[in-house]
Amino acid sequence: DIRKACVSALILMRNKGAVQPLCLLQLFFQLLAVLPDKNLRESLYHHIVNDIRNINKNGKKDEKVNRTIQSFFHRIVQASADEAVPGGEDSPTDYAAKRATQMTCDLYRRQVWNDERSVHILASAASSPNSSVMGRALRFFLNIETEMDSDHKAREESSWQDCQTIDLHLHSKKTSKKQSRIAKQVKTKKKMQHEREIVVMNERHDKGVEASRKLFFR
Repeated sequence: DIRKACVSALILMRNKGAVQPLCLLQLFFQLLAVLPDKNLRESLYHHIVNDIRNINKNGKKDEKVNRTIQSFFHRIVQASADEAVPGGEDSPTDYAAKRATQMTCDLYRRQVWNDERSVHILASAASSPNSSVMGRALRFFLNIETEMDSDHKAREESSWQDCQTIDLHLHSKKTSKKQSRIAKQVKTKKKMQHEREIVVMNERHDKGVEASRKLFFR
């Protein structure tokens, strides 16, 4: 398919740094609004999200690029609100606004865009006359803390499971580098085990306090 080949070529050029992120972002949003191929639309969506994550990876956020993209998202949401017709069918702008809202939710949840500009985009979406755009934004404000807490616990559990396996190199030659790696893994495991024990103790304490309140203050 020619469209898939063109999109793949553009993504490859972007990965090589031959295309500026905002130029490709604007083009992909136009395609998202009109392409009939669902799989290709999902591919475009995931590329945009992953590209923004890569721009901000390792804690090094590119505020200039972020500000430009966030302004672009806000303009899309605002344009959808301005063009809305009560009872009318969704326009390409409405579809783009849904995607911009969902991307902002995803990036906030992944702690890539957890700033005031993102909240401002979602606040505008929450007051949109388009029910789909408004619904996505409202679900974000109602559930984001629970979802982020769940993500945090999942990451902690994953890290704990990873640190359980320590390669002692029992069947290979022991070198100073390997010994240093083993010592580091053991230290990490002990640290995480101590942190987990503290969390468990705090949870038990909180449950005990709550039980006492119910018993003596009912």
